[in-house]
Amino acid sequence: MLSEASLWTVICLGTPGYELGQNPEPAASAKVLQRQQELMELFVQRSSERPLSFVLRFELDAEMEGDRLAADRLVAEVVRLSNRWDFLSARCHANLMPMISRKADFHFEKSHVRQLHLDLTGPIRELLIDIRFVAAFKTLVSMDFQDVSQELTKLRVQGGLDLQVNNFWMPRLEVGPIATSLTCFIYQQPLKLDYSPMTFNDALTILARCQLLETFEYAATVDTPFKICIPETPYWDNKEHVLKLGLTRLSLSSTKNLEFGPLLSILDAPKLEVLCLKGPLYAEWMAVELDLDLDLFQDWDHVNRFLERSPKPQLAKLHLEGLPLSAESAAGVLDISPHVNDLKLDGRVFDSRLVSRLTWAPGAEKDINLLPNLRSLAVVGCSTTHIRVAELVDMVRSRVKCAHPIPFGDKDNLAAHEQSKQQDQESVLAGIVKIYLADTKDPLDVECCVEARHFFFTDPIMMWFVSKGYIDIKIGDA
Repeated sequence: MLSEASLWTVICLGTPGYELGQNPEPAASAKVLQRQQELMELFVQRSSERPLSFVLRFELDAEMEGDRLAADRLVAEVVRLSNRWDFLSARCHANLMPMISRKADFHFEKSHVRQLHLDLTGPIRELLIDIRFVAAFKTLVSMDFQDVSQELTKLRVQGGLDLQVNNFWMPRLEVGPIATSLTCFIYQQPLKLDYSPMTFNDALTILARCQLLETFEYAATVDTPFKICIPETPYWDNKEHVLKLGLTRLSLSSTKNLEFGPLLSILDAPKLEVLCLKGPLYAEWMAVELDLDLDLFQDWDHVNRFLERSPKPQLAKLHLEGLPLSAESAAGVLDISPHVNDLKLDGRVFDSRLVSRLTWAPGAEKDINLLPNLRSLAVVGCSTTHIRVAELVDMVRSRVKCAHPIPFGDKDNLAAHEQSKQQDQESVLAGIVKIYLADTKDPLDVECCVEARHFFFTDPIMMWFVSKGYIDIKIGDA
């Protein structure tokens, strides 16, 4: 069995035993890394030239010079085998990450790598101009995609990329022929790391270049204003002034501003199935903390404009958090997104009027009842400032009761018969199966969560639904 070459193609190095979300393990010693290198050579030998998958975990830089040199040698050996990469996940500090490209005498166009996950986890030991995280990717994430592996389909980056390194940033985006097979791009800039953070201008560049993209997730931390630069690509519609995309999943997030709004307003993605937008405005006190004037965002209608631009019959997941939306505009968004089954909103817009629109009214006109397919609802920062918890309980109960009629005893019971008849006659409703009230640590949210627990968990009908497994209720931290 061990002679099968395919069993020797996955190699984990560093400290790969920890679970994501937990504190990383200390850096491995030189003795451990030397043993890992010997095992890697054995795996490489027995894999018989098959494509290799590497998982590198060097979260923390070692304190001892000998340990650091051993880590350098091990990563350099991995880089030497780049022509056999099929999958690479590197979660490394900034002293090792640049070696992935800087110490290798190869070009990525000769590589057959299909997926790259590159996560920068910490600062460098000393400030050196020529050791910047961006240098690690000036060959890999080149906007001249002729130089990138034609088999690369998924790229995930946590850290920073500077498109100016290769003179990619120009007043006007000169986008040449699309030559990449990239279908998934995920970028996240951690707050604690400020290595050349990308902007939403860069996001437009990537979207214009990678027309095969199906998944685009982009989380920025900078407050650089977005400037609309018309990309020269056949997918730009001059008449509608939008970039046509084939995306099925789009996620845009910012912790300091709402500059993804103008970007969203020039995109069109009729095949979209998932839309997640996350801004910093969960509550008024957050706007004060970020020195943002909420009055400037009264006409912030980018979400509505994006969804109204073309029908999106496949849109099933809609998460809108921390955005300057009103209850009226949120209801308008839901009106034009009738197939959504997974909804997430922040409590600032989840007021009594919106709850009443979501409360299921049997026999009502289709335009009255919102989201008949709703299965999961999350409210972030559900506050008594905007809604009474009793109204929320009534809304949830109305939807679950229509999907799962409560038995009244005997099958011949007239009330049960009438309820069953009414259920058959009204439009099909997918009963809500999960509700999550998240807490943003605001004092009012805390009070609301306490009150919510009382209302939900002392309601006998709701508890009957829970006991039958029809609905899962979670109330607590975000």
